Parts: sequence; C-alpha cells; structure tokens
Amino acid sequence: MEQLTTATLTQLPQVRALGRHAGRDPLTLFWTASGMELEFTGSELWVDFFADYEVVEPWVSVELNGAWVARFAVNPGKSRICLFRGMTPGKAKHLRLLKDVQAMHDDPAHLLQITGLEYAGGEFLPLPEPKYRLEFVGDSITSDQVSGIGTMVAHRLNAQDVLNAACGYATCSDWHEGDRNITPVTLIEPPNTNTADNVLSNQVRRVLQALTPKGSIIRWTVDGVEYAIPAEIGIGTGTLSTPDVIYIAISTNDGNQPENAPADDFAVVCELPYAALTRTSMASSLLWAVRTLQTVCPNAAIFLATPLQTYTPQEWMDESHGLLKRRVIQKVAQKTGVHCIDSFYGSGFDRSVARSHGEVHPDEEWKIRIADFVAKEIESTLYKE
Repeated sequence: MEQLTTATLTQLPQVRALGRHAGRDPLTLFWTASGMELEFTGSELWVDFFADYEVVEPWVSVELNGAWVARFAVNPGKSRICLFRGMTPGKAKHLRLLKDVQAMHDDPAHLLQITGLEYAGGEFLPLPEPKYRLEFVGDSITSDQVSGIGTMVAHRLNAQDVLNAACGYATCSDWHEGDRNITPVTLIEPPNTNTADNVLSNQVRRVLQALTPKGSIIRWTVDGVEYAIPAEIGIGTGTLSTPDVIYIAISTNDGNQPENAPADDFAVVCELPYAALTRTSMASSLLWAVRTLQTVCPNAAIFLATPLQTYTPQEWMDESHGLLKRRVIQKVAQKTGVHCIDSFYGSGFDRSVARSHGEVHPDEEWKIRIADFVAKEIESTLYKE
C-alpha cells in the first residue's frame, strides 16, 4: 500500500464544500446534498468521518467521473472509507461525496462530519466555477435524498446547488393558532431541528444567515426600515456566495392542521406593508419571503413553483386545495414580478400518475421527469433574460 498523506479540508482549498454546512474543520454536513467536490490526479483517495446517531444512520453517496459508484451508511464514531484506489496516476478524477439523507428532526444525535482526506500522490486541481448557484427552498419533495428533484435540477443546469429544503411537514405559512404566529425564529447550527422550525420563513432566514459574515448580526432593510435577528440567535455562517437562482417549492403540506386550512387571502395581504405581513397564511408568507429575498439577493432570479398533484386521502393535499394553493402562488409571483413554474399542470405529475408513482413523493422515474421539466423552465427563462 502506497504511503498516504493526510490533510484537513482547510489545508486543501481546491476541495469545494457543497450545500448547507458548517465550517471546514470539520466539515459538518446537515442538509441533504451537503458534501464535497474535488478533482484529484492521484491513484488513491480515502475520506475520514466522524458520525453519530440514535435512530437514523447517516448515509452518503459517491459520484466518480459522472457515475454514482457507491452508497453507504457511516458508522458511529471515527471511520475511514476508501473512495477509490488503483486509479491511473496523473489523470484527473472528478469526485463528489454527498449526504444522502435529510436533516433528521426526530434524531437529535444525528451527526455527520468529514474530518479529513488521505491520499496517495497526485495533486488537487482547482474546480471550474459553476454556471449558476442555485438555492433550493422547499419541503421533502424537493430535498428527497440526493436523487431528489432539487439536486437533479442543479446537475442539469451545471449548477452548484445549496439545498435549504426540509422534511417533516415543512409548510409555506408559519405555524399558527388563528391569527397568532407560534413559529419560533430558528437558524440551523446543528444539532437538529423539529418540524415547526422548517417553515418557509426560517428557511429564508437560513439564506440570510449563510450570506452574513461569521460573527455578524443578520440585518436587512425593506422600505427603508432595518430588520435584524439578535446575535444570540442569528450568528451568520458566511459560507455561501449570493445565489443566481432561488427556487421555492413549498406548499404541499399547508393545511395539515385542521384549524389552519389553506385560504386565499391574497386580496387583503397584498395591500399590507412588509412589516404587517404576519406569515399566518400562504399569501402572507410568500410575499414576506419574496420581498426579503429580493432585498438581500437583488440580482437573483426567483422562481415560485406550484405544488404537484397528489393521490392521497389527506384532505389538505386534495385537488381543490391544490388548485387554491396554485392560485395563491401565481398571484404572488405576478404581484412581486418573479417567475412561476406551474408544476401542478406543467410537470405531467397529475392524480392518475401519482396514484401509481408515489402518491405524494414521486418515484424515481417521475423525479427524473419533473427535474427535467423544472430545469427546462429555469433554463429557458434565464436564456430569455
């Protein structure tokens, strides 16, 4: 066995950290599709992990030269895994390692960290800049493991994706009791979060967190008024560049509480100033989210996606509620001047298809089809601009 060199990711600046993560030494992977990307000319490469869990083990997937070559669970404690060996020296190998499970809100102990790399010979090459930087905000349909729709869209657009998507009944509107907002302001520094924290507004705050230099208070200004998140809650990670594209697909779960059935109050909330948007309805939440993102990411193209159709006995996901959500999203997109992707009708994933291809979460065949549809919609819009 050839002598291996050990290095941390800080010592290897050519290695790109992907997705939502915290720091580089160690590189803590929290959200789906967080991980690393590299090009290496040596013959052998190993990765060092530290992991923990009580309920759900962390899984990763490895892509080598464009092909998925491995998927495995990482054992608790310290471990080292061979990514490849016996490869041709001097020839560049492109590798991506991605976390392949969602943020596990039911398992506070769930943890996955890359602590270093071990390699034989060769050098790490600078990676080309991605064509786009995509920020995905959504629920489990968008984040559904590494083969989820968000990651597939990024691959098709030759983009670096940052999945801010969540699982566990993530909703567009804040959780509320009537007109009273009961969602806590929560920014993610692992450990894990619970369902109520994964609403759209907190996902937007995580975008702000990532764009704020580490150690600084998160601040943004709308209509001449400055807003801020207290330092003890909102220290920014400062790890991301401003996204070129923001894709928001979150509404399927709205109405999962009987007392908070979806309603179209757009005519009322569209006249409210930013400070009065309570986020206790879809329209209010979407208007708040879009206006916030337009302020902090003024050059980003923002896309709002209507929900997919479903086949399920859950009333809040039935056709009538899906059509209501579609109308609200279309109205908000028109009001704010952002783009709307009509997945409800345009993707082809209707109730008859959903019945035999996943019901709510599309199966592999239809994730590919939907990702193709979304990528084409984004690409054609960006091309026109």
